[in-house]
Amino acid sequence: MIFLIKLASSCKPVLLFFSLLLILWLVKPVMADTRIGKHAEIHALPVEVKELMVTFELIDKAINTKDLESLMNSYSRNYAHLGANRNDMRKIWATLFQEYKEFIIGHNFTRIYIERGKHMASVVCTGLMFGINVHTGEKERIDGWIEEIHYLVHEDGEWKILGHDVESPESGRFGVAFHPLF
Repeated sequence: MIFLIKLASSCKPVLLFFSLLLILWLVKPVMADTRIGKHAEIHALPVEVKELMVTFELIDKAINTKDLESLMNSYSRNYAHLGANRNDMRKIWATLFQEYKEFIIGHNFTRIYIERGKHMASVVCTGLMFGINVHTGEKERIDGWIEEIHYLVHEDGEWKILGHDVESPESGRFGVAFHPLF
């Protein structure tokens, strides 16, 4: 364990995040860990950053309590991601909730940018999601992403997930992974 701590402290921020999450995962289950990186580039007001953090914390809570309705309320009416829409996401999450009894989620934000005229936010995030399989009891990696941009829109007074690839949301791109959360 001491070796892992020394190794983690000498790594780059992204590796440090994953190393620390691994250490915490080995010591005790971590249900969710959402944080802003020490050297994150932020182009938003403190109140906006706080609102975005609350959004991700509510999403993590909905996932860990398997509250499908609350989770789906976190998605924009216009959600689109590599050809998937909100209804597709409902089906994906319903299946994940059946297949996994617990989830372990980590987010590390390295850039937050609010585009005021469009009421949009882009959050550059490195993260991962594990689940405890209901059949085997084993921890399984469900997803992982490095420096991906997640887009949110301010809708009905709250930040909602708009999608992962808002530039071309209707069609999949070769080599682009599908992230269940975004």
